[in-house]
Amino acid sequence: MKGVWGVSVGFQPPTTTNAGDNYRPGADYSYTKVWDVQYERDLCLKCHGYFGFLSSPPTNLSLAGTVATTGMPASDIAEEANPNNLAHHAIYARGKNQPITATGSTTATGRPYGANPNWPKYTTGSISISTAGTATLSGGGSLPQNVLPGWMVYVGSINYPTAGSPDTPRFWFEIVEIYGSTSFKVTPAPSAAISNQAYAITAGLGNTFVPPYGPWSILLCKDCHGSTLTDPLGPHASINKFMVKSVEPVIGYEFFDGTQVTITTEVHTGANETTYNYFCYNCHRRSVYGGPSLNNPPASIYARVRHDNTTGHIYQACPRTTTPTYVRTGITCNMCHAIYRGDGSAGSERVGGIHGTNFYSKPTQGTARPTWTTRQGKRFLNGASWAIGPNDGNANGGVARPTTTTSGGCYVRKTADSLNNCTGGHTGERAYGGATYDYDNP
Repeated sequence: MKGVWGVSVGFQPPTTTNAGDNYRPGADYSYTKVWDVQYERDLCLKCHGYFGFLSSPPTNLSLAGTVATTGMPASDIAEEANPNNLAHHAIYARGKNQPITATGSTTATGRPYGANPNWPKYTTGSISISTAGTATLSGGGSLPQNVLPGWMVYVGSINYPTAGSPDTPRFWFEIVEIYGSTSFKVTPAPSAAISNQAYAITAGLGNTFVPPYGPWSILLCKDCHGSTLTDPLGPHASINKFMVKSVEPVIGYEFFDGTQVTITTEVHTGANETTYNYFCYNCHRRSVYGGPSLNNPPASIYARVRHDNTTGHIYQACPRTTTPTYVRTGITCNMCHAIYRGDGSAGSERVGGIHGTNFYSKPTQGTARPTWTTRQGKRFLNGASWAIGPNDGNANGGVARPTTTTSGGCYVRKTADSLNNCTGGHTGERAYGGATYDYDNP
């Protein structure tokens, strides 16, 4: 990319919370030419957004035949990837799903943490941290060999707090640089030196990702888009719709299981699992989220909502979620996550919500759950098959996210459209299993 020009985007926050997308229009953003691009996104956004096509987006032919007869207008990726949205894939900033925040030695805030007690952790020996942020392990402690910048350290106990625990007297720090097996740098640096404290090191939400991806990642467009192994090379040619990559047949990586580092292999050879239908597995672990030939993934407990076939969990509550034919993009995860744009009315639907979403559902909900919300885009719950409100054939809309004591709930559409092919449309609320840890912060 050296020597080519691109566009840096100055984002604006969304200003509305009406039913529907609520993206801040790309026309409201500022655009600055960058004459020697430093980021891949700056090269791509000079064409794939308002800067390139103004108010006349081209037709996306990837949708022709499967989703729509002649395709749909291309979306403005700047609108969607805006880090001010309810959810966004981390093209410009880290994603919004950050269960643990590095707070250091600040005063108590009472912020409810979202640490999953099932995440593997390393606790051998003790830790000391200087006021410059240099951390040292002693007493036999040595970093797991697969540790990455972005892993978290909890200081003061080997048992980190879960939801409702205040931010005192023990603290979270983030590893930002690794010097050796017993020495590394953390942020924020403590205001007073910490000496010989118990601790717990964990990848946190990173346990649900294929390394090196994690909640610490900033993504490149080519992480998801590009040619496959069997078609022409280049960024603008692919046998797959949307130019998304096919899932890698086998992915091997080192994983710390709480006792030792092992070589873990994700094998994608089941029905439909060798195509782009499950390309999400390239970053999000199949052994956590499962699929059509893995209804009980061995690491489902690492996710906040368990995707397995246990009574009340996702695959038992709705078996259709493992079948790509119920969403017209062919990407199975799109049934519940990361695709929909529109306002719920017939014909308004568009794709593009996979880059980011600021979607709100209509305030018509069937059950008085405390966790029902109109902020449906949060956690990328802008799937193609959720009911949104009266205009989509189901009087009820919205999604209730579960807690550790309360199951979640949802309604799905009664009618098919150019994105959704699931017409289950149950009139009653469909409940699904409780959460493994409480976390519903921004």
